[in-house]
Amino acid sequence: MAAADELFYGGGINLVGIDRVIEHAGVAKASLYDCFGSKEELIRSYLQARNEIRQARIRDRLSRHTTPLDKILSIFELQAEVVAQPNFRGCAFLRAGADADEGGKIKQVCDQSPSSACNSPSWRERLEFATPRGSANSWCSYTTAPQLPLRLTVTGRLQSPRRRWRGSS
Repeated sequence: MAAADELFYGGGINLVGIDRVIEHAGVAKASLYDCFGSKEELIRSYLQARNEIRQARIRDRLSRHTTPLDKILSIFELQAEVVAQPNFRGCAFLRAGADADEGGKIKQVCDQSPSSACNSPSWRERLEFATPRGSANSWCSYTTAPQLPLRLTVTGRLQSPRRRWRGSS
């Protein structure tokens, strides 16, 4: 799975062939097909594993805070840390979803991922408890809130929301 993660994330699901994954993993073709059955199933498993790791990382970060504001700000700080990594190539789910066939297993996994939910209008509603209307200290406006995950994914640049919220520079 580690070889699939490295190759699919680094090169894209359509550009990396199954033979390359097999060679990189050092496994027999029969073993890989016994475990996954197809390249599509391997990709689906790779995406599910990434999602489980991401969810564990988020749960861990949230467990360090008690207030709703600190919890939501910690998520943005976590995202800023992730996108600052030298091997960051964007959201695996958005990238794979763009390459996946409509109606296939890969597209379903991508469409059900939190990345897809973050780019929906309902994302704004999830921020209401932390950024009440009319708040002078709000660090994101209602017009930009739905774009934050995409901006983080694409650019990897975001001033620390905690610094902005607290009013320091």
